[in-house]
Amino acid sequence: MSVARKFRMLSGAARVGLGQQSVPMHISWIVTNRCNLRCSYCNRPDDPTPELTLDKALQLVDMLAAEGCVQLSITGGDPLVRQDLPMIMARARRHGIKINLNTNGILVPKREDVVRMADGVTVSLDGPPEVHDKIRGNTSFGKAVEGAKHARKMGIPTRYYTVIGKSNIPELDYLVGMAEDLPGEVFFQPGATYILGSGDGVNPDAAPEEHYKRGVDQLIAWKKQGRPIGNSVAGLEYIRNWPHPAPINCMGGRLFARIDVDGQLRPCGRVPRGPENSVFGEGGIRGAMARVKGPDCSACYSAARTEVNLMCQGSPDALKNFFMR
Repeated sequence: MSVARKFRMLSGAARVGLGQQSVPMHISWIVTNRCNLRCSYCNRPDDPTPELTLDKALQLVDMLAAEGCVQLSITGGDPLVRQDLPMIMARARRHGIKINLNTNGILVPKREDVVRMADGVTVSLDGPPEVHDKIRGNTSFGKAVEGAKHARKMGIPTRYYTVIGKSNIPELDYLVGMAEDLPGEVFFQPGATYILGSGDGVNPDAAPEEHYKRGVDQLIAWKKQGRPIGNSVAGLEYIRNWPHPAPINCMGGRLFARIDVDGQLRPCGRVPRGPENSVFGEGGIRGAMARVKGPDCSACYSAARTEVNLMCQGSPDALKNFFMR
């Protein structure tokens, strides 16, 4: 991300912080619940909620641009299973919106038409083959790495996300080493205690708290050594509090928001869906953000959201980490 774009995002944060307005600077959009994997900690592919039609999706992109959206994270499911995604991304690019594509990596080599329009690609990695494949499905590790390497060969900046669970805590050094070799930064965050998409099913890979804290302590030490960990030290120190309450001033619904597959807006993906709040309702996106109930979470353990929230609180370390990347 250019320095100018970073300053633009921070100026938007300042306006929000001063109470002037809610600005959808960063939107995470689930374009489809469909996926070609079945991860043990997610049952989103079972969600029958219909995705937006192409016409509605293009209308949504136009609305985002009109309201000042700077960055759009396209996610799922796996967004690359959606065949009309090139048209959606092309519309966003025409508006000058930065696009990050979140994927499991499997379809990257087959969907170059989509990937080449992204400003960045985020690939999920959970550990070495035996760990990654156990969580996500047989042979998925090799395909994820192949997808990441393919994106890099295309000149697309690539980074990696790891959900910390009991299966991969012993493999954190392996994952950071992969980021060094591929190369690219790797971000870490704890898994939810529930299965994503269910809201209540127990996550079978949730980490034991004692082991989790030791793992994060090691990540903090490696970050200070300059290894390619995307989280700031402040961000890692914050997520070390998991799963206990850790108050933080959340910008969800004010500076960033999540748009679900059917166009419903909520502060972020960790906040359960509330009353209907469609971006196609009265007032469009601005109206949806005005109506959304501010998050009353006792903590925020999403790596990306944590970093934004810490920056908006003026954390010198989080700000330095943002501008140095």
